Amino acid sequence: SSFYSFICAFNRFDSKNHFILNNNSLSDIKSANFFCYMKSVIFFLKTKKLQRKYRQNKKITIKKLNALPDEKRSADEIQKILRQYMEVRFDYPFTKAVTSELMEKFNFVTQGLLPTEKIEAFGELVSIFLRTDYIRYSSQGSFAEGEKTELVNKCSEAIEIIEQQEEKNAYIF
Repeated sequence: SSFYSFICAFNRFDSKNHFILNNNSLSDIKSANFFCYMKSVIFFLKTKKLQRKYRQNKKITIKKLNALPDEKRSADEIQKILRQYMEVRFDYPFTKAVTSELMEKFNFVTQGLLPTEKIEAFGELVSIFLRTDYIRYSSQGSFAEGEKTELVNKCSEAIEIIEQQEEKNAYIF
C-alpha cells in the first residue's frame, strides 16, 4: 500500500500543474527509495553468491581434470566432468545432450550474447567432446602420447576464458 501511495503522490497537482508535496508524499518517496535500494542490495548479494558458485565449480572441475589417470576410460571421465561443469555454469541439462547438440544448446542458453572469444572457447570444449567420443566409441581409439594432458590443458584454458569477467557490465552467463 505504501508503494501505491507513492504512485498516487504524483497525481497531486495544483491548478497550475505544480506538483504538491506534503508530509505523507515525502515519506512515501523515502519508502520507495528505500525499497529500490534494498532491491539493488539483494540483486548484488545474489550476483556475488552466483559468482562464488561459478568460481568453486571452475576450481573443482580443473582439479578433477588434472587428477585423471592416463587411460582409455579417462575420455569418458573428461566428458562427464565437462558436462557437470557446463550444467552448473549454464543451468541447463548438458548431461542429457549429445555432442552434436552442444553448440546449439549453448547458443540457446546464452542467446548469442557472449563475446566471440567465449563462444570460441566453448567451441574448443565441443571439439574436445568430439575427440573423446572417437576415443570412447572407436575400437582403435586411444590417446596419443601426451594427448590427454594436452586436452586437459585445453579444457582448463577454455574454462578460464568462459569464466573471465568483464571489467564493466560483468554478466552472469
